[in-house]
Amino acid sequence: MSSLTRLTLSVALLLIAGLIAGAVLEQAMHRQSAQLTHDLINARRQQLAAALALARTPAPDSAQLAAIGASIGADVAFASEPTPPRAGRLTFVYPLADGRALRITLAKPTAWRALSVSTWTLAVLLLLVLAGLPVAYLLGSARRAPAEPAASAADVSQTSLARLAETTAAQTVALDRERAVRRRAEDDAQLKQRLLTQSLEDKIRLGHDLHDGIIQSLYAVGLTLESARTLLPRDPAAADQRLEQCRDALNGTIREVRAYITGLAPQNLSSATFLRTLQSLLGDLARDRGTALEFKLEADATARLTSEQATEVVQIAREAVSNAVRHGRARHIVIAAAGDHEFAFSIADDGSGFDPTAARSSGFGLHSLQARAARLAGRCEVHSQPGAGTRVSLVFPFPSSPA
Repeated sequence: MSSLTRLTLSVALLLIAGLIAGAVLEQAMHRQSAQLTHDLINARRQQLAAALALARTPAPDSAQLAAIGASIGADVAFASEPTPPRAGRLTFVYPLADGRALRITLAKPTAWRALSVSTWTLAVLLLLVLAGLPVAYLLGSARRAPAEPAASAADVSQTSLARLAETTAAQTVALDRERAVRRRAEDDAQLKQRLLTQSLEDKIRLGHDLHDGIIQSLYAVGLTLESARTLLPRDPAAADQRLEQCRDALNGTIREVRAYITGLAPQNLSSATFLRTLQSLLGDLARDRGTALEFKLEADATARLTSEQATEVVQIAREAVSNAVRHGRARHIVIAAAGDHEFAFSIADDGSGFDPTAARSSGFGLHSLQARAARLAGRCEVHSQPGAGTRVSLVFPFPSSPA
């Protein structure tokens, strides 16, 4: 068998092996690309679900969608909005609870460009190289001296396989690099999500504190001013005393607002000052409407409260009493506290009552009560009906005793 025949057979066998290797590599690259796409979309779905849960609204607006998109590194829009197709982007749809859907568009990672190079293209290049080997052999034989040995088919085969192995190794390195980049991007997205979560929690807590603290103090000032106006014609001295109370209350509110502006939270209460603070704040709310307050607080139970728990309980009581005085026009309110294993606190009034189901969908106060109870790891229930008064019950565990 001549050298040219042996070379031709070697080239044919190498070509078949190259085509088989190309098909196997094509399938492997396709599976890898599909896995990368699946992982990326799943990660963005989880981040989007967390961002929507923090927004706490079933129907986000455009500004919220822009903020959510910035936090997860994608373009977020309603699926009903038209958008021009763009190459090199991945798109998926996320359904909302109200029947609408969001369209999420994100850039493809750079590894997709490496995966998009078809291994069949490599096979065609290999075919061209192998087809040119016989011609190169003939031209080389004519120029070489008779004594110079011809390159063996085994050497040619080893060189071609080595090049194929180098190409595959380079693509594997590119995939590993892309995985590392993707992991860093996911870590950055998780950090942004944590910062967004903290920001939303701080805004919600500030809203509750302003509503239950400063706003209720201003309501009390307004009630005092109303009573001072009625007293002014018949008892100017009493009216002047009420105005002095308003000035003191407004000065206290100003100090509290300044504390928020400078980033300082209001000072927490202690168990020793709990009853005195409760009587002072609730008395300001009830005094000018002629509402009688009755306190039934067990000293042993209130003494076990931490300063944070005492602060939350006072804010809950202030919200409940303010609602009873302003909306329920209550004449008598009972504030009670007791408990052995857990702290049970209640505010009951004889006011006009209301429908809690209807109020829960529109009022901020009931949401604030529930949020404060959740921070205490407890529960808050409101029992009322029109014409039958209202009872607000709060129950939460005492702090664990040290071992």
